[in-house]
Amino acid sequence: MRFLASRFILFALVAGAFVALWSWVGEYYAATYHAAGMQLCRTIGADWVVVLHPLPEPQGRFDTELWLGNPKTKIHGQRQLSTRDLGYAPTTMLLALILASPVPWRRRFGATFVGLVVVHAWIALGVLLLVISGFSRGDALAIFDLSPFVDRCLSYCVEVATVATITKYAVPTVIWILVTFRSGDWARIVGDERMPQRRNDGAAP
Repeated sequence: MRFLASRFILFALVAGAFVALWSWVGEYYAATYHAAGMQLCRTIGADWVVVLHPLPEPQGRFDTELWLGNPKTKIHGQRQLSTRDLGYAPTTMLLALILASPVPWRRRFGATFVGLVVVHAWIALGVLLLVISGFSRGDALAIFDLSPFVDRCLSYCVEVATVATITKYAVPTVIWILVTFRSGDWARIVGDERMPQRRNDGAAP
């Protein structure tokens, strides 16, 4: 148990360091999030205007305004977002989990690369869901005309991907397991834990 406990302590220390770093890197992370999100929306090429920019005065955890505009109707709408919750938290939790993993460093480096690609694909999906949802409300801002069933599904996906607190912990945990471990790793880890006890049991009195 001491081996697993030491890994948990290492994870907690790394995760805590990332939390502390937010006060220094948060502004730069948010700027990167804004630029990447707007580039993603421009790349899709839909007939919309999407702008992500910092709030003049952050409101609690919210530091970003998502500005949506319909060029045809000249109507626009806004929504407040938290780049810390939507991007920074799942990314840094994934990194902390990988760095504390009981696998060789070479595997940790590979898992970090693949994991960052996957978690940022998830973050990009969250941005797209927010944008599509904003343009599907059935008002003058709307670009998409969705059926009630599809609209309910979309609202549920937005809730899960961007609002539910558990998501920012569950998604990086699943990604961590998929990109870091191989078949047999857990048996080896448990075996390493039991080995000292077995040696003690077999020792001569």
